[in-house]
Amino acid sequence: MPSVSNPPSLAVVGAGDRGNAYARFALEHPERLRIAAVAEPDPVRRERFAALHRIPAAAVFADWRELLDGPPLADGLLVATQDSGHLEPALAALGRGYRLLLEKPMALDEVSCRRIVDESERTGNEVVVCHVLRFSSFWR
Repeated sequence: MPSVSNPPSLAVVGAGDRGNAYARFALEHPERLRIAAVAEPDPVRRERFAALHRIPAAAVFADWRELLDGPPLADGLLVATQDSGHLEPALAALGRGYRLLLEKPMALDEVSCRRIVDESERTGNEVVVCHVLRFSSFWR
């Protein structure tokens, strides 16, 4: 399991709208969070994100599998891919010892959601699901 750094670090899988929205916190509060790695298939998004967060080239990947293939690069991992692409990187990250911040929905069906929960329980690595509208009147 990755050790907690000071400040804690996060690897980001998916540098689109959601990935950038969550990672913005690190830019606004560098004393509380550091973005340590990124995996993004789109080269323009990937390079823009890496430059913005000053991520070294050795921690910039075109595919999440490459990021998770090596030693842990961060304390936690944010999965902010398209909804259909949540399950595999979530399971792999948990298996590699990462704490997981997972954009909603967790997965596209109940069986896949249960697989993520089971892997979290098996590894002891927590999963936090981003519900950005949880305080809006619609969801109350």
